[in-house]
Amino acid sequence: MIRFFRSLFPSRWVVLVLLFLLIRLPLLFFGVPATLSELHHMLLGERLHEGFVLYRDVYDATAPLSAAVYWLLDSLFGKSYLAHRLLATAVLGYQAFLLNHIFNRNQVHPYKSFVPALLYLVFGSVFFELDVLSQLLLGQTFIILAVSNLTAISKEATNAGRLFRAGFMLGLAALFYLPLIWFLVLGFFAIIYFASNAFRSILLMLTGFMFPFSVVFTLFLYQDATLPFLEQGLAWSWQFKFTFVLPFWQVVKIAAIPLTVLLLSFLSLPLVNLGLNYQARFLQFMLIWVIVCGLVLISGHDGSAKGLVLLLPLLGYFGVFLFSWQGKKVWLAEILFLVLLAGVVVMRYNPLGLVYARWALSRSGCRCRIAPSTSRSETSVFWCWGLT
Repeated sequence: MIRFFRSLFPSRWVVLVLLFLLIRLPLLFFGVPATLSELHHMLLGERLHEGFVLYRDVYDATAPLSAAVYWLLDSLFGKSYLAHRLLATAVLGYQAFLLNHIFNRNQVHPYKSFVPALLYLVFGSVFFELDVLSQLLLGQTFIILAVSNLTAISKEATNAGRLFRAGFMLGLAALFYLPLIWFLVLGFFAIIYFASNAFRSILLMLTGFMFPFSVVFTLFLYQDATLPFLEQGLAWSWQFKFTFVLPFWQVVKIAAIPLTVLLLSFLSLPLVNLGLNYQARFLQFMLIWVIVCGLVLISGHDGSAKGLVLLLPLLGYFGVFLFSWQGKKVWLAEILFLVLLAGVVVMRYNPLGLVYARWALSRSGCRCRIAPSTSRSETSVFWCWGLT
């Protein structure tokens, strides 16, 4: 199967989409139990649809652009978990093919292929909690768009627009999930590796980054919600506290397959011959991406399997080196991938795992409540607290 997706024929991406839907869609229609995160998103979207203002009337730490997406989904589809999950599927597929295009355009691997997208989509379906339309999933779309601009820069005069767009995309990503602001560090190193006139380039990126924040700040200023936005939308994410929605060891078991692949990919790096200087610099860029992902996970306050979304671009890049065997050893790569694919399917469709997840989510230490209010002038409160 790996050998099949090493080709860039159009039929490959069609088969890849069908494989992705075959793995992912059946579970969406089998009635997977709703997670606390999905309930949170539904209630928040419903409240905003009723006309309440985020942070001023609805006390919540959800990033403003993510809240806007949940409001829009409630406005269009009402209380539909399926709409949330289908949109999450579409977003994940878009991310996979966009990242694959970036790798092929920049020739960062020894050969062009659909293998990065294959790994991205397969490991993005390892557990049903990754079907949730999380803030992290939404924000990562704009991280990849920013990387597309950052890695395409050159010594030409057109760099100014690309750098501004890259900063703008990073700003949007942070407004979907604030801990993604750490990817500014990745942007700085991208400028050092791929651009000239670093000081001017950094200023352009920072200008683009601050633009969406200034727009959002102005909107909340007109809604008399500036202080609540600063307290709940910005300060909350830097408490460095998080609660495991699933038990810690359950999260470790779910992450075992992708983490093992990532570790084996790192171990295979000394065996890879990166011929071009650009490929070596891109490898350093991706190693910094690993560090930034760790900072994002530490800054977040929601310890669950949704955090595996951060590993998907790393698996898409480093995983290619693990499956780059040539000659008579190609069959080893095929067997390894089929074993991993079977492991992903078993993890996703394990009935005992789903029953246990349902029990764990119902017994977790987080409860959610919205205080009723009879008029829009009254305060509507959404909060979570832990069991002692």
